[in-house]
Amino acid sequence: MLFLVPLIGVLVTIAIVDARTHTIPDMLWIVVALLGIARVIAGQLTWQDAVLGAFIVSVPLFAIAYFTDGFGGGDIKLMFAAGIYLGATIVVLAFALGTVLAAFVGIVLLLARRTTRKSAIAFGPYLAIGIAVMATLDTFALIL
Repeated sequence: MLFLVPLIGVLVTIAIVDARTHTIPDMLWIVVALLGIARVIAGQLTWQDAVLGAFIVSVPLFAIAYFTDGFGGGDIKLMFAAGIYLGATIVVLAFALGTVLAAFVGIVLLLARRTTRKSAIAFGPYLAIGIAVMATLDTFALIL
């Protein structure tokens, strides 16, 4: 819980800022990374899992962004930091959850004619939700 509570606070801030500005300030994702490093130091995660977690989602996102402009740099850096915090397996699940949630909301908005297929959406809030849910489940698994 020592690491989860500040993480949730930062993720809420990321979600609000990204929804309003379509940017994720560096200071916010850096705090997520520092919390992840603290988890490694506390023995909740191995260095190997944190390093693999940092790259397992962020590198493919970077490649997609490089070739298609499909993701912003803030999303990539957030998933890099989340990988340090969550480790390789759980960060993939967090990304998948955030992506499914974003797709669901996007489809609902399209059907309601509140947006178009060409409209940009802030992906950070959905990633933040996926990260928060998976971090919470991981924390409770550690407690049990």
